[in-house]
Amino acid sequence: FRSAQLGAFGDAFGLHPVHGLKPEAVEAGSEKGAGYTAAKMIVRVAETGAVIPAVFFTPDDLSGAAPAVLIHGAGASALMDASGAPGPLAASLLAQG
Repeated sequence: FRSAQLGAFGDAFGLHPVHGLKPEAVEAGSEKGAGYTAAKMIVRVAETGAVIPAVFFTPDDLSGAAPAVLIHGAGASALMDASGAPGPLAASLLAQG
């Protein structure tokens, strides 16, 4: 994951200055899975002190479909199985490209 990809992450998920806030996505590692890559990200908003862990799943066969953002009140782990692979909802979206 390089700075160009971080820029693409920001473009895809609207990480741009809003009301004076400047969120920043920082890579925290990545893993290759069966048919996808999972980039672990930390989104920080220095102005508020917010630190939001995120996982950016990219299908190997990217069809150009619009990105989807999944948020769960119990955190990202609720959207993954015990091994850290995408759970049913995330896997379904990845399969659609």
